[in-house]
Amino acid sequence: MLGDSFNFMAQEIERYMEEMKEKARLENELKTAQLVQKSFFPTDSISGPSLALKAYYKPASECGGDWWGYLKTAQSEIVILLDVTGHGTAAALVTAVTHNALTALEYLIERDDKFAKSPEKIMEYLNKSLCSMDINLNATAFVLVISDGQITYTNASHNPPYYIQFNESGNYEKNNFQPLMEAQGVRLGESTKSVYTSSSFTFNDKDNLILYTDGILEAENMNNKAYGTRRFIKSLSENLNLSANEVITKNIETFNDFLDGASPNDDITLINLKLKK
Repeated sequence: MLGDSFNFMAQEIERYMEEMKEKARLENELKTAQLVQKSFFPTDSISGPSLALKAYYKPASECGGDWWGYLKTAQSEIVILLDVTGHGTAAALVTAVTHNALTALEYLIERDDKFAKSPEKIMEYLNKSLCSMDINLNATAFVLVISDGQITYTNASHNPPYYIQFNESGNYEKNNFQPLMEAQGVRLGESTKSVYTSSSFTFNDKDNLILYTDGILEAENMNNKAYGTRRFIKSLSENLNLSANEVITKNIETFNDFLDGASPNDDITLINLKLKK
């Protein structure tokens, strides 16, 4: 009887040790995946010919489904923001494909410079890259090209970014925030035949462009209240005359104060482009 009990305990200890080993292995793999995914992103501060860019990104879990990229060509500057359905390792896989697509885009531009000024061509290329995976995941995306004092953009069902003209007084109101509503298309990954259009406008020196994913609007605090568009715009309006870095820093501080320790259930990306001529 005592021997049976001893054997049972030994088996349970062995089973527990195996479970701990497996847990440790999975945790190490997730940490490795997280480190690999971090390499997909450019530096979070960029100074280009037509912009000063500052970005903030925080995944909801070890690996996220938000991704953004920047590419400077001889003719233009390109910024891409993508939000994959859900988060976690499957969504992170899509960001890896998109990152590789951006790398390949550099070579495409060398062969066909139409890509350098055509966000719709870039979006169609990203869409076909995602469709080729055949994993039943979709993504929203926004692609903009800055060239010759103009911004040209296309949207694959993403949250419309805000364009805010420089106000020397610093007194920004809600009606100063112009959502870029044109050139709306379907999400990436729905069909290889999806076609995208573009829209253009001329910007001025010191104007701002705010790109973001819906995780920041939908994040809830301890009282289950969402951050929402009103708070988001109010916080932005108080800081837009600061540098690109300070705009992001101040707004993330306000966002975290609102959360008061609550953890967002979706990835968070916020990007400020301080435009310059």
